[in-house]
Amino acid sequence: MFIVFGEYHTTKIRDLIDAKIREINVQTPISCILSEEVGEATYTTPEQIDSAIKHRVYGISDRSLVLAKELNVPIVGIDNWHIDPDLYQFPNDVLRNKKIMCAREGRMRSVLEQYATQATEQVIVVLLGEPHIRKAYQLRTDLSESIIYQFLKTQACIIYRYIDKVAADDDVEMYKPSGKVTDIHISEERFSSTTAATEAVGDRYKNPKRKKVEDYILKNVGQLDRSGLNVKRYKELFAKMDDNLFDRWMQEIRDDRKKVLTFQAPNMKVTVEFEDIFEVADRIGLKLFERIKLWDSTTKRYFTTPQEYMIVMLPARRLKQYLKSKISIPESDTVTDLFTGQVIKPDKGSSVSLVEIQTMFSKGLTQTITEVANVRGGNIHSYAAMKAQLEETGEAHLSDLDQGNRVRSSVVVNSYLTSLLLQSNI
Repeated sequence: MFIVFGEYHTTKIRDLIDAKIREINVQTPISCILSEEVGEATYTTPEQIDSAIKHRVYGISDRSLVLAKELNVPIVGIDNWHIDPDLYQFPNDVLRNKKIMCAREGRMRSVLEQYATQATEQVIVVLLGEPHIRKAYQLRTDLSESIIYQFLKTQACIIYRYIDKVAADDDVEMYKPSGKVTDIHISEERFSSTTAATEAVGDRYKNPKRKKVEDYILKNVGQLDRSGLNVKRYKELFAKMDDNLFDRWMQEIRDDRKKVLTFQAPNMKVTVEFEDIFEVADRIGLKLFERIKLWDSTTKRYFTTPQEYMIVMLPARRLKQYLKSKISIPESDTVTDLFTGQVIKPDKGSSVSLVEIQTMFSKGLTQTITEVANVRGGNIHSYAAMKAQLEETGEAHLSDLDQGNRVRSSVVVNSYLTSLLLQSNI
């Protein structure tokens, strides 16, 4: 569970927070601390923490580092220290404040997401400024509800807000006594997921149906993936869930489809056989082949195909080039490039790309490739012969053309190389 402390950075607020964290650690040991004071660094040993304190590798103060060493837990920085220094030259500029806040909060949320799984089993303390978990619009930055607060609302967490009104209103210097007596406003927020994450379940298989469901998933995944990679992945996932979390996970799969059972098949590591796919599909009641209902434009009626066809959802990549958007109608084809022999503007009608040639080759259209890339692609003599056949007989055949002719570009390149006293087979 995440336990989040939002504060305005004054000494008396931090004293209260540190005391609360020590109290929590006595009740339930803390696994780690995530703090904006540590920037982007991670320290896992007391020696590393001592070195960071000694060399002042922290922001605001070293109190997070001192606390982590006292509790003997690792500490992870969640702030962003790679912001353009020029942005800090105009502290009262709203756009500047917005850019800085977005850059910092983007990384903060990213780190929290990385620890979300661990937080389902352990207690993780998060220390950050109160503005980073704002619930409403903030004039100084022109930002609404923070992306960090939006994320925390979906997690098992408790948020404590420690707000010193004097520090918030007067913007006193960080960790300097304000000289004023004021009350600290403390509020607490708990989200519904907290209950599911903190209930003591005891035996992981207290629900007898869970073991059957896990075995069912592992059996089918194991048959599809003989290497065991996916079975290992799901066993590790199940081991991190108590019965309540497992039940919620299954309901999300069944009801709103927020979760799905994924299957990973990395190239050269996992080989999937069609026989296994068909067998598993039959076992789980998934029908891969269906008869298709089609519309007949002649009879104006629907009909059902006698054969069954495989119906699956596949990603499709559509070519970016379309002939209709590339073609034009030239008046002639007499204007050609001196070096390539290809027709150029204003007589150029269309062009063909490498991707289109690869697509034609995949469909076995080798003769079409020869025509567009050779005869029409700069082979002056073959193109002239083909035009003559068309004019005389109304048809042309590649087999009737002289195969010894070459495209103009290869002749020109060979001439260049010869002039440099270089032999080539182009």
